[in-house]
Amino acid sequence: DGDSWYVSRVSELTDKITVSSDGNTLTIPTSILPEGETPLSIHVADKLGNKTQFSLSPYMHRTSPEITGISHTGDATLINGVVYSTGEFSLVVDGLDSEKVKKAELLKDGKVIEEFNEDTVEVPAESGEYTIRVTDIVDDYVDYTLDQLYDDFDSTVVIDTVSPDVKEFSFSGNSVTVEDTEYYTSNGTVSISLEDENSGINSSTVKLKGIKDFNVSDDGSMVSFTTDNLEDGITKFSVSAKDNLGNALSKDYSIFMHRTFPEISGDNHTKVVNQDDISYSNQDIQVSLKGYDSYKIDKIE
Repeated sequence: DGDSWYVSRVSELTDKITVSSDGNTLTIPTSILPEGETPLSIHVADKLGNKTQFSLSPYMHRTSPEITGISHTGDATLINGVVYSTGEFSLVVDGLDSEKVKKAELLKDGKVIEEFNEDTVEVPAESGEYTIRVTDIVDDYVDYTLDQLYDDFDSTVVIDTVSPDVKEFSFSGNSVTVEDTEYYTSNGTVSISLEDENSGINSSTVKLKGIKDFNVSDDGSMVSFTTDNLEDGITKFSVSAKDNLGNALSKDYSIFMHRTFPEISGDNHTKVVNQDDISYSNQDIQVSLKGYDSYKIDKIE
């Protein structure tokens, strides 16, 4: 009986269901079925009223599952389009609990390094290009780059555990090197250039300990000071800086200012008799000097 056909779960859309003219065939358009599995109970009777019922569960899978990035934890920072980290960090995503998801995988440089089914995956402390691949129940997959999942992230990850370093130390004034010691014999500017090949120098962290007045360039790559206010002799100081991930540099220096010649003066001497601009003595003359112990004096002859 063609008029006896009845389908539960879609009864409200019976106008979309068609029955063949002989009553033997029921057609259900899949356009009326939602995504996922839909259990259906189908009822039909013959013209004498004998009834039968059977079930089927079509599974509609028109679209691939979608995931979204929720958060990332750990020491990972986006700088100039690159994610820099000092070690492992975690990615938290949403959507893996969908019935459409068969598995999720973390890829590095196009190769699968880990399969996961939880909402959190650990990114190892290795530089590379990272993506998350989601495979659905029909074995189709979608690759998500990290910048697709997170507004403040990118797929390029660089592990940075290297501290900034001193690229060059220079002095603009005059100097003389004796044996292994360099003596600065005039005023000038001491310049120390810094470099960091990865996350970059945090200019706010560049300091000189032991020098009162100094200048730091906007990008933190240069720190300098003049020697005008330094006393003659040895001045010890240290330069310190951090990159944008906190990797720290600290380096000690000492400079020797020698702008004036050392002076000595007479302190005392053996008794003499002066006559006609000549000093006479009946014994060896001993003299004592002031200033002979200056660190600037190498020898007195």
